[in-house]
Amino acid sequence: MNPIVLPAVQGLVSLFRNRGVPGVSRDVVSSVMDAFEQHVTQDRECQKLLVQQVQHARAHDMATFNRADQFSNTLRSCVRPLVTFAAMGWYIYARLHGVPLSAEDYAIIGGVLTFWFGLRPLEKNRQK
Repeated sequence: MNPIVLPAVQGLVSLFRNRGVPGVSRDVVSSVMDAFEQHVTQDRECQKLLVQQVQHARAHDMATFNRADQFSNTLRSCVRPLVTFAAMGWYIYARLHGVPLSAEDYAIIGGVLTFWFGLRPLEKNRQK
């Protein structure tokens, strides 16, 4: 949710909790407001979890990296390019031969393109 809207929504939730709603039990109002607040803040929690998972994966990669093991390093560095070539090869083949692509196919191809041409350059610029 938009960071500007979230404080306003939280203010409204606390207002309803404190004042209540005429003719409705405070327990009911509190339960509804809890569920609403949980739904509103769900995106923020998902983003925090995603960042934690990415940091954990990077820490694992750094911990298992061994400069002396050139063979393993070469294999590790080939995974992303091979997946990219396979996805793009499948897309080109499907387009040239009239193979219908499903939503999942487009999601995979879009994810690969977004990684290489959308998010990856931004991440590399941020590291500089």
